[in-house]
Amino acid sequence: MKYRNQTEDFHDADFVFHRPNGYPFATKNVGDRMKRIMKYVNIERHLTLHSFRHTNISMLTEAQVDLPTIIERVGHEDPDTTLKVYTHVTKKMKIKSVDSVTEHHADLLKKTMLET
Repeated sequence: MKYRNQTEDFHDADFVFHRPNGYPFATKNVGDRMKRIMKYVNIERHLTLHSFRHTNISMLTEAQVDLPTIIERVGHEDPDTTLKVYTHVTKKMKIKSVDSVTEHHADLLKKTMLET
C-alpha cells in the first residue's frame, strides 16, 4: 500500500500507535501525550501504555475469546504468561459466572425451592 504521495510504502506491522506511514511513534512521546491528556481530563491514576494492553487482554477474556486467539494477538509464546498475568477474574466475569450457573441449573433450583 502506498502512502501520501505514493512514493513511500506503508509499513504494516500492527502497531497501535503509528504515524500515517505505519511506523511507530516513540514510546516516550506517546507516554508524554497520554500524561498530558490524563492531566487535562483530571485522571489522577497512574496509567502507562502497558495499561492499554492489560485492559485489552482482560476485555478479550471477559468476551470469552479463546486463549489461542488472545495469545496470537498479543504475541506471547508461553500460554502461562497470558493465564497468570492477564486473565485474572474480573468483577464482570464473577457476575456472569453466577448468572450462567443460575440459568444452566434453573430447573434444579426451582425443584429445590418447591420441595422446601
